[in-house]
Amino acid sequence: MMQQVERVASERELLAELAARNLHVVIGSQSSANAVRLPSDVLLAGLVQHEEARLHLALITLFLYQPETATAVPAALRQISQGQQLSLKLFFTAAVLLQQIHGEQLRQYLPNQQLLPDLFAASFGLDAAASPQAQLQQLSVCHRELGGDKANWLGSYQYAAERLLTRLAKEAAWAA
Repeated sequence: MMQQVERVASERELLAELAARNLHVVIGSQSSANAVRLPSDVLLAGLVQHEEARLHLALITLFLYQPETATAVPAALRQISQGQQLSLKLFFTAAVLLQQIHGEQLRQYLPNQQLLPDLFAASFGLDAAASPQAQLQQLSVCHRELGGDKANWLGSYQYAAERLLTRLAKEAAWAA
């Protein structure tokens, strides 16, 4: 049975938490010295509960940048509605596949990165024998069908990963 959190994190709190985790890929995120830090499960639940697509895509970026947040997924799932659970699972699965696709680049910038566990791909009927890119395409079709919309989910998934990789490349260049 779903347990609702007493208070949903505000957009400002979500953006401040992303900034505190050094994730400035979402426009509007900025650190605040007074910001109350959010536990990972509350952050994940808050991002998926928010109406804005940019915050949903921040889930992919967060999982790619801090794969250890995967441990908070079960707790986050208990805090959100069934539809939001589906969204979190879809975005998490996209991050798993994107990590496989961009693994070499990610390891270049984040050498101690953990692998995301594949928790949900089988539940979406993805062809385990297919390449990660083909599975990502399958996931995007599944996402579109389950969501009942015509969004370009494949492009959205790829955009989230590309923004992170671009930012990491710039940071590496500035540090050199």
